[in-house]
Amino acid sequence: MNRPLCIAAWVLLCAAGCASPEETEAPLDFSPAGATTGSQSETQNADGTTPGAQPSGPATACAPFENSGPWVSGVTTIEYQGNLIEVWYPADVASTEGVDRDIYDMRDWLSPEDAAKLPFTAPTRFETDAFRDVQPSVSGPFPVLLFSHGLGGYRSQSSFLMTHLASWGVVVAAPEHPERNLGAVLTGALGGDQASDQILAALDALGTSTLLAGKADTSRAIVSGHSAGGAVISALANQPPFLGWVGLATIAEVDAPNKAGLLLGGSRDDLAITTTMTSAFAKSTSAPKRYVSILDAGHLAFADLCLIGAEEGGVLQIALASGVEIPQDLIPIITSMAEDGCRPDDLPVEQAWPMIRHEVTAHVRSLLGWNQPPASPYACFSSLVENFVEDLSVPMTPEPEVNPQGGSDPVGEPGTDPTDDPADDPADDPADDPADDPADDPADDPADDP
Repeated sequence: MNRPLCIAAWVLLCAAGCASPEETEAPLDFSPAGATTGSQSETQNADGTTPGAQPSGPATACAPFENSGPWVSGVTTIEYQGNLIEVWYPADVASTEGVDRDIYDMRDWLSPEDAAKLPFTAPTRFETDAFRDVQPSVSGPFPVLLFSHGLGGYRSQSSFLMTHLASWGVVVAAPEHPERNLGAVLTGALGGDQASDQILAALDALGTSTLLAGKADTSRAIVSGHSAGGAVISALANQPPFLGWVGLATIAEVDAPNKAGLLLGGSRDDLAITTTMTSAFAKSTSAPKRYVSILDAGHLAFADLCLIGAEEGGVLQIALASGVEIPQDLIPIITSMAEDGCRPDDLPVEQAWPMIRHEVTAHVRSLLGWNQPPASPYACFSSLVENFVEDLSVPMTPEPEVNPQGGSDPVGEPGTDPTDDPADDPADDPADDPADDPADDPADDPADDP
């Protein structure tokens, strides 16, 4: 089979299912004890928010999780069983003093020979909202989300979302899938998919990190994937320690009986087509489950890629213009994959990201028992919703061993909000005042208020 057909067949196989309050007067401060905020230029996130603070304004009341959480994100790379795993984790603001934000370079996924062809000034770098190898938060341990990148992707590809989840109290681990990552696609050297094994290995690897010792609660995990990475959901989500799943523009049909799931897609996605995703969602036996299609978003709305080298046509065009040799028969397919979501008529990814961040974070926190399931996206993002379907059925056969209680919400625990002021603690209000406790339990029923 020639290489273009090989890549197309790989995608089709995955598509068939791969085995293996109003406005407040000031920001609501969740800063850890002893944290210093510094100047705005030193502490402002790439999305304009301030680490360790919940911005004020209507967005906070409507979609509280679109903004950064109480922590900043640390990031580290673990090498385990010959593979690299990127890990984002909650860190206290004070630990980042004097530390620059982490930057990754797309050259790292090219061969040394090809990377050397790109001018040093080529815009191949992406500044993330994370700080490399800073000390984890004094709070914890924190639950874990495992993320599987897609065909032609790479472990850091969705840092915009992974750093956000870390700011809300989740450790995120994303292994490299070298058999189908960016380098493998550019050379046509695809191998047999090993993503499920690599995800489980990443879970084990968290226990080997000295930096993260005692900070990752691997008994509470969520599995997630983008594009072809969605295959790990069906393979793994229905076994311990996974509590549920998140699928982002998945080209694989995802199903995990009796496990809560969130499926996000885009109406202009030519790879994870909306009709296919809605059909797969309808057949899924996950419970409860939720599907949101973002109007005019494409496949790469769920990744950083559209912003990298955009001023020069994107990473692929930079590589070609620099003399990187990509087999001619692969260029049309790779171009299609690299541009879906970055085209002029596609919704700019910066406009999709707030909704994606909120929906995923709210879903993850609900899986962990930290807040109620998210409200309809029409309430906050009506102009961005192309389709929304949810089934709030409870699992037919709930298993406490497989679906354990999520534990206490770390937001508001000692070390994150030392004043315990319910006015600035919407996610966990010890005063149990329903008027200022929208994210926890407005009914104030202690039976369902972890």
